[in-house]
Amino acid sequence: MLHRRWPAGTIPSPRVLDHIEALASLPFPIVDRVIEEVDGIYIGEGSVADLNCFNHLRGVSTDPDDPHAPTFDRLAGIYRFGLLVLGSNPHTSVSLVFHEIGHVLDLADRMMSETREWRDLHEACLPYLVEEYWHRRHEWWAECFAIALARKEQVLVDMLGGRVDLAYAVVDYFHRHYAMVAEELDETAA
Repeated sequence: MLHRRWPAGTIPSPRVLDHIEALASLPFPIVDRVIEEVDGIYIGEGSVADLNCFNHLRGVSTDPDDPHAPTFDRLAGIYRFGLLVLGSNPHTSVSLVFHEIGHVLDLADRMMSETREWRDLHEACLPYLVEEYWHRRHEWWAECFAIALARKEQVLVDMLGGRVDLAYAVVDYFHRHYAMVAEELDETAA
């Protein structure tokens, strides 16, 4: 299931080692879900397009309908066609691995990011989200999943402009649906 994509006999970059550690730290119930859903996990150096399984996507837009969408050459990770691909390119997520696992579970659970409950939460978050990328509901869902799993709730508070109440609502959502335990949020941050 796990496929190494760096030269034999070499030590991978620290970022790739971080990906391996993040996979190893996944809670067993989530590991079981990932095993059920994912056909293969590819980890290596570079972008998604640098890894053998997605070489054919070099120069291809990730969203042909969006003229501003990046090409696969720029992506550090992706979950598509049953494959979870994790490269060493820079990314903005609190955890690339947890973010992509979020996409796996979102799809496995019949698009949780499209439910009324999540749409309402996303709508409440939108005015505070500076990064336009998070305006995409499924991307914000995956990032919030990563934040909750990584226990980086203070990052969420910061992303929401200090709105502790809203951060609590998001964390509570993932706690209820995925049994994640949140750390205390700093009430003074509001």
